[in-house]
Amino acid sequence: MRRIMLASLFIFFLAGCADVELSTQPPKQTAFIKQQQAIDAARDLARVARSEIGPDETEPTNVQAEEMSLAGALYQLNIKGGVPAGDRADQPVWLVSMDGLWDSNAVCRQGNCNSNPQPFHHCAIVLDARTGLEIESRFRP
Repeated sequence: MRRIMLASLFIFFLAGCADVELSTQPPKQTAFIKQQQAIDAARDLARVARSEIGPDETEPTNVQAEEMSLAGALYQLNIKGGVPAGDRADQPVWLVSMDGLWDSNAVCRQGNCNSNPQPFHHCAIVLDARTGLEIESRFRP
């Protein structure tokens, strides 16, 4: 009887020492670049002129960066068409938004001219959280 009690205590002791993993969900994948690195990269991208958007004319203000999934960032930017081919919806990204002033370099196409193009005052850039490369950007008035 004493041996059974000692064996039971020993088994309970070993069971208490065991490292048991109860979670079945994979751990959340975190970004490889930090928030400040994402902000710096997005500011650099916002400074560069694009085909229809001029470079920033003022230092951006109200800069915010949030880590999320690619699908979540595209949803927040109201981008139709879903996640681009070759990308994963759960891919970690940084959504960096900022206020500033960007001129429209809109060109006339087939008689469709806007004689007084409106400048853009808000920019949002989606960056790959692993590499810091731009995935998508949106400028709006």
